[in-house]
Amino acid sequence: MGETHLEMYRTLRIGRKVYIIDTNKKRGIELAKKYGGVFKNNLDQLSSKLKIDICDICTPTYLHLYYIKKAVKLSTHIIVEKPPVLNYKESLTLSKIIKNYPRVFMTAYSERFFMPFVLLKIFAKNLIK
Repeated sequence: MGETHLEMYRTLRIGRKVYIIDTNKKRGIELAKKYGGVFKNNLDQLSSKLKIDICDICTPTYLHLYYIKKAVKLSTHIIVEKPPVLNYKESLTLSKIIKNYPRVFMTAYSERFFMPFVLLKIFAKNLIK
């Protein structure tokens, strides 16, 4: 999913300098080369003195809350893949973290499976026949 997000940033020409964090060093380096980014082994290697516009979290769900906490320390806008947390307990923790957070926090949702879009696609196919 992270590569999909990188592709969208490139397509929309949003990114200036992209830091790619990946536990798989080989993959992280490949992505950095492909998207003109800088590879880092972990988020702790980024200084809070850097002005980071967006932290886009595309990790397995069980790591989301961990990286959200790290991103909050960087005082950056945060986008996290769905679901943002694993369970109710984590949702309570997340609520406390972002309640007064002065930046944008959002969860990415794919609308292609949202029922109105599914029905619209079926309707459009039937019109074309």
